[in-house]
Amino acid sequence: MANNIHKNHRARMREKFLSDHGENMPDHELLEIILFGCVPRRDTNAVAHALIDKFGSLSGVFASSVQELKTVSEIGDTAAVYIKAFSQINKRLSCEIKNGDVFTTYGEIGEYFTKLFKYETVEKLYLLLFDKKGRIIKKVIVAEGDLSQAHLNMRVIIENAVSKNAYSAAIAHNHPSGIIHPSIEDKTLTVIVEQQLSLLGIHFIDHYIVSDDSFVGIKENVFHLSEERKTNNDFIEEKHF
Repeated sequence: MANNIHKNHRARMREKFLSDHGENMPDHELLEIILFGCVPRRDTNAVAHALIDKFGSLSGVFASSVQELKTVSEIGDTAAVYIKAFSQINKRLSCEIKNGDVFTTYGEIGEYFTKLFKYETVEKLYLLLFDKKGRIIKKVIVAEGDLSQAHLNMRVIIENAVSKNAYSAAIAHNHPSGIIHPSIEDKTLTVIVEQQLSLLGIHFIDHYIVSDDSFVGIKENVFHLSEERKTNNDFIEEKHF
């Protein structure tokens, strides 16, 4: 009888999920169901528990790299890629922009950037371009890995901004270390990008630093914008780009 303890277990889990679409299922059971398709003929309950124990939480599992995932027993290339694909789909759904969505405040843009960096384990720099109404007209990864000033290609930012006839722009990069404070290089980069975009007549909103679910804008919180600038018609809090 002991050998039959898991008999029809997957069918029972599917029925449990369908009863309320997983609303009341614990994290390990949802992860277990995800693993059904990529860990055949194995006890995915044990694998799901091992993953959460290893990485601390469901979000920790999705944030882990393929190589890190493969350190868990029963997780090979297929299962690791499956988990990472699922996390990427989840991130894209949370970052989906509907037609007509308008960004009008510094905080709204910062919150959107935190979604873009969800599950990221390496440093990346994103560029967001906006039209005059505050709608995103392009989102692009400008750099990945080493984001030092020497390795940032300003031409990528300029070419994208000009090709889309952008009215305003914002950039952001993440600190996977968990330290949100900007470095001297981050501040220098902010000045360079603002100067270059200004020459094109493009308003530079801010350079955001993102870590976990927190963000800070270098112009807004580090350079301390003057009152004159804060009341300028181009300032984002005035709902104009």
